[in-house]
Amino acid sequence: MRIWIATALFFSLLLSACTGSPASSDASGGARWGEYRTFGFVPGGSSSGEVNSILRAEITRQLNARGFTRSNNPDLLVGLSVQTQEQMKIRGVAGTTGGAAARYQFLEDYYRQMPATHTTDIDKYTEGRLTIDLLDVQQKRMVWRGRTQGRITQEMYAHPQRTLAAAVDEILRKLPAAARTN
Repeated sequence: MRIWIATALFFSLLLSACTGSPASSDASGGARWGEYRTFGFVPGGSSSGEVNSILRAEITRQLNARGFTRSNNPDLLVGLSVQTQEQMKIRGVAGTTGGAAARYQFLEDYYRQMPATHTTDIDKYTEGRLTIDLLDVQQKRMVWRGRTQGRITQEMYAHPQRTLAAAVDEILRKLPAAARTN
C-alpha cells in the first residue's frame, strides 16, 4: 500500500508539463521581495522520497538561477504539496438507427421497427496537483503560492525528470518580478 501511494504521488507531479490548466499563483501584500536572498525547505514533505528529491533539486536549481541561495538559516521556506485523485468521466450518447429514414422517407417503415441505440463512454484517468508555497520565516506567514494541475499521461510516466522540471519552471515563472531579479 505504501509503495502504491508513493508511486501515485510520484506520477501526480508528472501531470503539469503536458496537460492541464496553466500555472496560477497568489502573492500576499507586504512581502519583502527585495530583501529575500536565501531559501530552505520545510522539513518532511507530502511526496515520496524520489519525488521529493527530484522536486527539491529542480526548485533549488531554478531558485539559484533567479539569484537565491540555499541556506540552513533561510529568509524563505519552500513548502511542497502533491495530490492525486482518480477521476472518471461518463458520457452517454443516445441515438437511433433511423439515420437513413431521415434522408429517405420511403425507408421510414423499415427503420421504425429497429431499437434505439445508446453508447456510453467511460474515461478513467488520474489528475494531479503540484503546489509550491513560499513562507517568510521572519514574518511567519505565506507570501506566495504557485500551483498547476492536470491529467497524468503515459508520456509523463516515461520522462519524470523532464516533466517535473517543466512543472516547476511553469510554476516559478509566476513569481513576482522583484523575486525573479534578486
